[in-house]
Amino acid sequence: MKVATTGQIREIDRLAIEEWGLPGPVLMENAGRGCAEQAQRMLDASCKARERGKVVVVCGKGNNGGDGFVAARYLHKWGHQVEVILACPQDEVRGDARIHLDVLARTEVPVLRVLKPAQVAEAERVLGEAEIIVDALLGTGVTGKVEGIYAELIEAVNAAPGKRLAVDIPSGLEADTGRPGGTSVRADVTVTMGLPKLGLYLGKGPDYTGEVVVQDLGIPRECQEQVTIETELLTKSAAARMLPRRARTAHKGDAGKVYIAAGSVGMTGAACLAADSALKVGAGLVYLGVPASLNPIFETKLTEVITIPLRESPEQALDLAAAPDIEERMATVEATAVGPGMSRAPRSCQLARKLMAEVKRPMVVDADGLFALVDNLEILKSAPAARILTPHVGEMARLLGKPTEEVLFNSATLGREFAREYGIVLVLKQARTLVCEPSGRVFINPTGNPGMATAGSGDVLTGLIVGLLAQGLEVSQAAACAVYVHGLAGDLAAIRLGEASVTAGAILNEVPEALRALHQVGEGIN
Repeated sequence: MKVATTGQIREIDRLAIEEWGLPGPVLMENAGRGCAEQAQRMLDASCKARERGKVVVVCGKGNNGGDGFVAARYLHKWGHQVEVILACPQDEVRGDARIHLDVLARTEVPVLRVLKPAQVAEAERVLGEAEIIVDALLGTGVTGKVEGIYAELIEAVNAAPGKRLAVDIPSGLEADTGRPGGTSVRADVTVTMGLPKLGLYLGKGPDYTGEVVVQDLGIPRECQEQVTIETELLTKSAAARMLPRRARTAHKGDAGKVYIAAGSVGMTGAACLAADSALKVGAGLVYLGVPASLNPIFETKLTEVITIPLRESPEQALDLAAAPDIEERMATVEATAVGPGMSRAPRSCQLARKLMAEVKRPMVVDADGLFALVDNLEILKSAPAARILTPHVGEMARLLGKPTEEVLFNSATLGREFAREYGIVLVLKQARTLVCEPSGRVFINPTGNPGMATAGSGDVLTGLIVGLLAQGLEVSQAAACAVYVHGLAGDLAAIRLGEASVTAGAILNEVPEALRALHQVGEGIN
């Protein structure tokens, strides 16, 4: 499913209205009815549904408010108790929204006008009675800080006890960045129109949007196809199609071989998680190159992984002198990884850079491997094989020399530009992880939860990517599929343990169940 910017949505709407002859009021009618249907589902799920719980619709003067007027009319028609709060004088409502406000005015739905701070207390009283609050105050055109009566109403909506349904996007949230405008509605459900918006998934968007429901407005598919949209939401069916399938006669060599250079004193766990993850996702054989003095620890921790003791630095980390041995073995495998727990010792960083510059096999670069790239990004442009980088937002900010906040709220744009410039696949880890291709295409991953913000989670992801690479997946497919599996495994772990108790090991343990769920979907597709 495509994920659009506000500019792209405006162009699709323009095409639908001007070139396909779909009247704007009809599109607004479809949007509002979809919101009303979702509000009714929320009422049905409420313990007070039998009492026909009250719905309060908070409307502004724009098209978002117009959707709210339609929703209020339908909910009233279906027998629900409805009240509208209007945050502007009636004569400021124009265009399609005014058409639907005039229709609403002929019904018995009461409209409370809140135009100045002294009237907010009455709005708070009405909101306090609501089982469901429909937020149709501000739409996708909002940028910057929300102030005045709108800010006060948003705070009143958030303080009310009822469930909150946002129309298109929570009021105050920037649709292209996910930046909250000082104060923003915290929705339980967001009904987004036509296509989902970037800000629902990026920046701080996931903190405000709740469940995202996409409402079809009846716009012809051809309108969307006329607009170039390079960002997509990963789906379960797409991830299922990417998964490798083994032939009945397969042996371990057919399932791919992996070499991971990782580990240092105090950081053996990172290397173990990455190696075990590569096996769990289906790689046939995994080599783990480690500092020689730590090899007994790795042999104790790992059963199925082949550990290879290598020359080490005084810091008990991999040394540059180990490069020939590593490169010789890496030449015999299908996929490689560098970085988990490798340390930031100078000669370890030199080793990481040498491997990135010279190894002629696809390589996943994570953690300390990313640190070694700071101020050395030009290595990537001449690398002899594909490179997948997996930074979190802080690591990406270090690579770019930019503030972390700038990266967070511009992650799709910066990630796309970075992948294009350096010819790599970028996995930018955040609440909704991005997979950015050198072609400019960006995938947003919908799986995962806050419990995955835990030590070692990224090492599991590194192992999943390199394990899928070894089985023959194309580079961007391996990254996208691994990210989806990783998030799904994290969701399964959170269901079993609760988010607060999710660990990297728990995510790793759920990988088989995540794979099984995707294989079942794949069988249905095939």
